[in-house]
Amino acid sequence: MSFEIISQISDAEIIATGRGIRTLSEIRQRYGPGRWRKLKGVASVRLATGRIRRAELHWYEAHGVGNCTLGQPTIGRLFTNRGQIGVRRGRGIC
Repeated sequence: MSFEIISQISDAEIIATGRGIRTLSEIRQRYGPGRWRKLKGVASVRLATGRIRRAELHWYEAHGVGNCTLGQPTIGRLFTNRGQIGVRRGRGIC
């Protein structure tokens, strides 16, 4: 799913560190060693259809490397005024 982040990411929190990250070896191969953390936060995104939604985003970062993604941040959940409308599952490389 392609999208564009159109607001600041808020409520950022760490959801995994070190060996708790499933794709840690892939991240270290591509970006090098570091104290890697997987984070999530909420932001407004513009979907490919043009709709604007609040979404939970997932990404990685490490001290000295900064924010990085293997592709683009993945959407964890989409929200509407009535609540959550879908959870994206699978191996989304974020």
